[in-house]
Amino acid sequence: DDQFKEFKNTEIGKANFDTYTPPYLGYAYYGINTQNPKFTDKRTRQAITHLVDVNEIINSVKPFAEPIAGPFHPTRPYINKDLEPRKLDIEKAKSLLAAAGWKDSNDNGTVDQMIDGERVELEVELLITPNNKVSTSIGLIFKNEAKKAGVQINLTEKDNSALVAQLRSRDYEMFSR
Repeated sequence: DDQFKEFKNTEIGKANFDTYTPPYLGYAYYGINTQNPKFTDKRTRQAITHLVDVNEIINSVKPFAEPIAGPFHPTRPYINKDLEPRKLDIEKAKSLLAAAGWKDSNDNGTVDQMIDGERVELEVELLITPNNKVSTSIGLIFKNEAKKAGVQINLTEKDNSALVAQLRSRDYEMFSR
C-alpha cells in the first residue's frame, strides 16, 4: 500500500501510469451491545462514535479507505447523501458522556456512574479477532482516543467461533468487525 501510494505520486508514476483504485465495499465497524446497561443511553453510544479517529485509521492502517456514514456503498443511488460520517471530537464525546450521567467521581481518570445501585466505571471490553493486524491497529487508535474522554477500552482477542457465540448470546460490550 505504501509503495503504491508513493509511486503513484512520483513524476514517472504520474506521467506513465493510470493508477486507478476502484472503490469496493469492505468496511470495518464497531458493534455496541445496546442491551448492556452501560450503553442503554443513546448519548453514551453517540459519545463512543466521536472517539473513533477515522482519519488516523485511514492514514495509518487503511490508506485507500474512505469514511462512510452507513453500511451502503457510496455509489448506490439509495444512499442518503445528507448523512455525514461522525468525526473525532473528544470534547463533544465528553459533553455527551456528562449528559448521560458519566463523570469521574473518584478521580482515577475513568468516568463512572451509578447503575442499579453500583458504581460502574466506563471500562469497555472490545472483542477483536486474534492475529488481525487491521483490527488490532484500529483498536489501539480507538483506545488512545477514548482514554482522552475518560473511557477505558480493553482489547480482548477472541477466535471467530468464540466471538460469534458471544455475539449470539449478547454476552459482549463491543466488538470489531
